[in-house]
Amino acid sequence: EEPPLEEPPAPADAPPARDPPPAEPADAPAAGPQANLLRGAALESFSSEYASDYWSAKNLTDGGTARTQSWASRPGSKAPHRFVFRLQRPSELTRAEFEGSGGESGIEGASAKGFRLEVSELGPDEGFRTVLEGDLRDGTGTQGFLLPADTRGRWVRLSLTSNHGNATLTTLSELRLFGPQAARARADGGALRVERLRVSQRENGPAHEGAFAPGSRVWVCFKPRGLSTGADGAYALEVDLILEDAEGHTLLARERVLKHSARLPAPPLSPFVAVFLDLPAEGFPPGTYGVRLAVRDALNGSSAGGATPFRVE
Repeated sequence: EEPPLEEPPAPADAPPARDPPPAEPADAPAAGPQANLLRGAALESFSSEYASDYWSAKNLTDGGTARTQSWASRPGSKAPHRFVFRLQRPSELTRAEFEGSGGESGIEGASAKGFRLEVSELGPDEGFRTVLEGDLRDGTGTQGFLLPADTRGRWVRLSLTSNHGNATLTTLSELRLFGPQAARARADGGALRVERLRVSQRENGPAHEGAFAPGSRVWVCFKPRGLSTGADGAYALEVDLILEDAEGHTLLARERVLKHSARLPAPPLSPFVAVFLDLPAEGFPPGTYGVRLAVRDALNGSSAGGATPFRVE
């Protein structure tokens, strides 16, 4: 068994703005199209997981319910076990569902029992208010609860405060949070794709065919096509940047060098995006290199990529 990753400290508690309502089973879903808004959400922090690749915290929102796709706490870690998720956008939330885990031989009583659900519109470590708390049944199966009518936020904090008696582990298979499904439409048709990718000496500048000097800035410019838009007419884009050598080996990987949301310009205009890479001034040998981009539509989770070479002399 591999040891778990070292996790960041749990966010500080924030007192609830009011007494939360008792958890009540969700007898019927809210009216209108509903979607699980935790699909595609980011796991911002967690206080415990069994291991990074087995019973990990990310399994809580992966859509799977098999034992190997569940979450378990680090052996011997004490409650509360906390998780903070960031939704793709500020959202109304109507219903919570928990998929139980545990009851198997050797981990009897490990199923999560006491829980508290909080939301914030301010950030991952401030402004939380409790919207739901209660107890879950022991064992597997789906348990649903309605949320108060004014539940809205972008950050969600789940605290598991107890289990059904296991002294070593706490487990939970899945958390789902439902809300109205945002209207999404392709802004300019087709699947997400990267066009007019080039390197330049300046932001949104022309393609640079010559070599770059060590210590210079390499701008990487492109047009994202096929972006989706939300009900407010805005798109949301994320970009990762990877520097490769001539053989395609990764030299540097930077996640989310760009994280941007804005309204689309009026046709026939379309967004033009530029990110940059600063080359080291020393110890960077001349030769051919490549920049690879991983571009994501943060509204619907689709992705596209592209690569372009450049020279250093």
